[in-house]
Amino acid sequence: MAYFPDVQAGEAFKPNTLLSNNVRHMVNAMDGTKNSVQKGVRSTSVIVQVFSDSRIRAGTAVNFTSDRMCGDAICVQPYSDPTEEWGVVTQDLDAGVAGDCVLAGPVEVELIGEEGHYVKPNPDDPHQFMRGAEGAPILFKKGGKSVIHLGPTAPEYYNGPFRITYDPNLKKIVVSAGYACKAGKFVPVDEKELDPEDGTICVVWGSQPEIKFEKPSVLNYPIGVCEIIDNGSYEVILISCCRVSVAQFDGDGYDGPFYAYFNDDLQKIVIGDGYASRNGEFVHVDGTELAARDGTICVVCRLSGGEWTTPVIQYATPSVSAFPIATCDVYTSESGKIIQVNCCRVSVAVFIVTAECPIAAKEEEAESGGISE
Repeated sequence: MAYFPDVQAGEAFKPNTLLSNNVRHMVNAMDGTKNSVQKGVRSTSVIVQVFSDSRIRAGTAVNFTSDRMCGDAICVQPYSDPTEEWGVVTQDLDAGVAGDCVLAGPVEVELIGEEGHYVKPNPDDPHQFMRGAEGAPILFKKGGKSVIHLGPTAPEYYNGPFRITYDPNLKKIVVSAGYACKAGKFVPVDEKELDPEDGTICVVWGSQPEIKFEKPSVLNYPIGVCEIIDNGSYEVILISCCRVSVAQFDGDGYDGPFYAYFNDDLQKIVIGDGYASRNGEFVHVDGTELAARDGTICVVCRLSGGEWTTPVIQYATPSVSAFPIATCDVYTSESGKIIQVNCCRVSVAVFIVTAECPIAAKEEEAESGGISE
């Protein structure tokens, strides 16, 4: 790649073999004498002539002032509006002097940030380009310099669920709406505006799932990352979007025997039916609904007086007559009460009693105390 700057008034003439040969090839090609391509030039670039009312450094992003032109040259100003078209000037522009601006093709720029394969101009300092997940792709980088490619080869524009962008006018992170799924139930998640901070953006499960900065966990599904770079006089906001289609909680949504989940509409834990084995005898266990509280949910069945009781689902301490099938934990956070139900995915609740001890049976009955809902 070669670039030949304009010759300034009073500057001493310096012969250049590559430039001279390229001019000769162009003239010969127009005469039909020799069809030879130019060498060392940016044949794939789209370049326009521009001028400015103030001095602009080479490698600076610029917006176009469409109502002002000087001949074929378009008036530009340093980049400040991300919603408008922009290009990059390739040489230092003095006020009122025309020069080149690349609209499509490779151009050398200065980078800031450590992560991301794409760049966007920094509105606070358009001579610097912020690395991230959207913008113009980086073709080559070394140190703080890089070659990027402007134009149609930029990455596909993502506009799906949980799209994350930074609005420089609002100075807010804008996250679009999406859906969360838990135990096969889809719940809408509203759009959210967040103040930038270093951290992970998550969909937080609750009675109404919401988007906020949290550490990823079983109740916090990550959908993006924000990084703030302090350059002294200003900050650079880098956003990475995970492009999540659905915030999925509790894996694939178990719906087998003794499934358990918290139903937001009923405000209760719903447990499905299943089977219990009593010394090899299989009996049906009805499903139920329980109020949410800290504890273990069990299938309870006792051998009393030589007869088995009807198995029921209730809170109890696991024992020979209380088979655990789920647990419930209740947390209190700034956003309210969070209820976490963990299903053990039990196929059969197994009870094996070879002999009945009246004393042990009495103590166990007294210990469980018939705890139920």
